[in-house]
Amino acid sequence: MSTRDDYIKKIKDQIDDWNTDITEVEGKARQASAEIKTQYAQSLEALRAERDAAHQKIEEIIEASDDAWDEIRESAEDFWERSKAAYAAAKAEFKD
Repeated sequence: MSTRDDYIKKIKDQIDDWNTDITEVEGKARQASAEIKTQYAQSLEALRAERDAAHQKIEEIIEASDDAWDEIRESAEDFWERSKAAYAAAKAEFKD
């Protein structure tokens, strides 16, 4: 990632995509049977948790000084890779 602003934009764009996914899954959950609704609810919770963690990381990055950003860049990248993987795993539960 070249700059902090680029990194923040990338995360915000991904969160927007995740919000769209979550809305779609919520629609499917409303139409599902009671048993499936429980599964949807658990997976939706995981999706929302990853999205919320990404929001928190953005706030941390925004509030960091330039020097602090240089120090947290690597951990931010590690966080982002783990977050994307966890989100993808939770979303995989909804594949038709």
